Amino acid sequence: MATNIQYDVIGLTTSAQTFATTGANEALTITRVQAYNSDTVARLVTIYQVDSGGTAGASNLVHRQTVYAGQSTSIDIAGLNIRAGAFLQALADASSVVNLSANWIKVDQT
Repeated sequence: MATNIQYDVIGLTTSAQTFATTGANEALTITRVQAYNSDTVARLVTIYQVDSGGTAGASNLVHRQTVYAGQSTSIDIAGLNIRAGAFLQALADASSVVNLSANWIKVDQT
């Protein structure tokens, strides 16, 4: 059973974007998510946990959090476990003003 630490940084848009994925025999645990809002007004960040073949929507919403103007803030999903075959997606209420960085531990369950 192999374990590794992974990291991703994405610029959010108003469409859900994938930032952490698991394969059929993998699971992951989020260790840290940080968002920075470069805009002059507060922005809302939304996170979804989507099963393979699914799409982001109200039924798989995990977390919503406001990120204030010019601020960096921790997104409160540390410890979230993502099941095999699923992935996380995020979006903001405005494009190109919020960056999201995420760290997680991925475990191969074979």
